[in-house]
Amino acid sequence: MKSVVTWFKQSCVASDELRKATTNQKKLIQDVSTRWNSTYYMIDRFLELRGPINEIVIRHKSAPPMLSGMEQSIMSAVLPELRSLEAATKEISSDKYTTSSKIIPIMHCITSKIKSLFIEEPIAKEVQNIILREWELLSLLHH
Repeated sequence: MKSVVTWFKQSCVASDELRKATTNQKKLIQDVSTRWNSTYYMIDRFLELRGPINEIVIRHKSAPPMLSGMEQSIMSAVLPELRSLEAATKEISSDKYTTSSKIIPIMHCITSKIKSLFIEEPIAKEVQNIILREWELLSLLHH
């Protein structure tokens, strides 16, 4: 996915075609290694625009290969987990100084939200398990 997004960012022709193909002229979002949530935004926008992206990629010999249906399915399955983490990140980042009285309820809420997700995709299920294990470790540190 990253190579496709990078290709669109580097190709004026492809970017123009994508803007024309979407009713709201949205662009793809490139992730930034220092900000995890940029990966979430990249996946979300990519999935939103995958139809026009696919049509454009097919027409250009210089384009990198498009994600397979399986890869897109995995991204779609992981997105709700990342969306929950993004909501928590925004909430925690909204205050200049976040107190532990806010962190603990947010962690509980996110844990409940992620546990309640029904996930069939094995890789997305593994991501869910990793997130829950990490949250558990964090909650042990706060007690």
